[in-house]
Amino acid sequence: MRLPQRLWAIVSIATIAGCQGDAPTAGTNPDLTLLPVVRVDAQQHRNFDDRLAMLAEELPGFGGLFFDSTGQLIIRLKDQSLLDSFKPRITQFLTRDAGGNAAFVAERMEQVAAARAQEAQYDFRQLHTWYQQVVAIAGGAEGVTMGDIDEVRNRVVVGVANSSRIASMEEAVARLGIPSGVVIVEQFDPVEIHQSQQSLRDRTRPVIAAVEISSGLGICTLGYNVAHWFNEEYQEEYFVTNSHCTTVFGQVTGMSMGQAVSTDIIGTESVDPPLFTNSSDPRCPAGRQCRYSDAALFLYNEASFSHGIVAWPDVGSIDYSNIRVITGGGDPIVGMTVHKVGRTTGHTTGVVSETCIDVPQFSGGFDTGRTMLCQVRGNYNSAGGDSGSPVVDIFPDGTLVNRGIHWGSGGIFSMGNEWLRELREPLGVGHGLCTTASCLPPPPPPPPSMTATISGPTTVRPGAVCTWLANVQGGSPPYGYAWWRDGQLVSTSSEYVGAAAPMSFYLQLNVYEQQGTLSDTDAMTVVTSSKANPCLE
Repeated sequence: MRLPQRLWAIVSIATIAGCQGDAPTAGTNPDLTLLPVVRVDAQQHRNFDDRLAMLAEELPGFGGLFFDSTGQLIIRLKDQSLLDSFKPRITQFLTRDAGGNAAFVAERMEQVAAARAQEAQYDFRQLHTWYQQVVAIAGGAEGVTMGDIDEVRNRVVVGVANSSRIASMEEAVARLGIPSGVVIVEQFDPVEIHQSQQSLRDRTRPVIAAVEISSGLGICTLGYNVAHWFNEEYQEEYFVTNSHCTTVFGQVTGMSMGQAVSTDIIGTESVDPPLFTNSSDPRCPAGRQCRYSDAALFLYNEASFSHGIVAWPDVGSIDYSNIRVITGGGDPIVGMTVHKVGRTTGHTTGVVSETCIDVPQFSGGFDTGRTMLCQVRGNYNSAGGDSGSPVVDIFPDGTLVNRGIHWGSGGIFSMGNEWLRELREPLGVGHGLCTTASCLPPPPPPPPSMTATISGPTTVRPGAVCTWLANVQGGSPPYGYAWWRDGQLVSTSSEYVGAAAPMSFYLQLNVYEQQGTLSDTDAMTVVTSSKANPCLE
């Protein structure tokens, strides 16, 4: 995570260095129980770092997680002996965006089962609070180019444009009274918007993700085709690219976009969320304008297009004969390999090195005054014209996961969950936005080869431990099971054993056949009542 709370306020480093308070003495270990914990308001949008901090409140001593260079999941813990007891909850956290993909759930479960504990000096809740304190005084300072909670180093990191600024920033941070060594100040190159450039690329029909689009401003890349359903019979069709590829960032001007030349019109700008300031979201540094994504929606005209399809060249190439299908989405994790496909540098890959970082946008060496909150760095190669490129991960079955949309140098991209949310909210109605191949109305399903039902209590006493069973008839065994309780994966066996909470809960069962195909589902609402028997049918 980087710079997830407030972005950087516009104050000079010399001013920051004038903050009051004594720097902590080397070697001191202040009582962290006295630290004022900054919690996320229930009505406030929760980003990836917020959710990790909330997880640390549930799992005391949890310091974050990442994949190491071998692909093994590393879980940082102050008490490493708690690893096994924490694994079920961490599995739930990592499968929250599974979308019913059984192969993805199985892979995550295997990764958590094989996870290795690594000592954490600080838990993520502590780092999250310190980070917000640092951002409040340094976020918008001249020369600050990045802020992050670094899961790998278990530290707060502040990036500055050049090494000459490190000492003054360290002095400013020391005055906050944060324990020595918690905050690392280091050089971090300013993140430049990738300027569009003139070039020729093939005309593509149907229009798919990762192909060239252009306007009178220049050339960018089409990120994803997006469906917005108003009801079961009507939807609007869009494509997404960067806001900085439009006439005015954060304002809808009704500009047109073509493919592959500007006169071959395929869509008109329809949604470009306005920038906001600290007065509407405290994460935005004072004096800055902020967004959570560099993304805008264009409403398709009559051009033919395909949902959930990405042009897929070989790595290092812009020529493609293959395509891949998008079947899911979710938050990226440090250590994860991602793929970017754009019209200039083609298919390039990188490893996620930071998540949820807050970065000012630079253009041509000048600060635009905008800060992008909760961004990701993937360390892949990119260049001008790649702006808007889809950034994806690969499911075990070879299909793709929407991880984000590329916009800046150094492999910087906006998280998939964040740009979808930010573009969905102005639409106001309907059933959200869809980037997967399943956006198209599915054909009538064949008669089910298998039926699945849940047997178990529908009314229970609060706190009672009860069992719910999966009853399966027909189909092709062996079966796979996924039990979801209020949207969280709780079991992958043929039964679910759980305790009734004070409130009622929703229980859903998905059953998969031999090839991992979802064949049937059943669900029930379990009501809790103090008048019920411990487990009443």
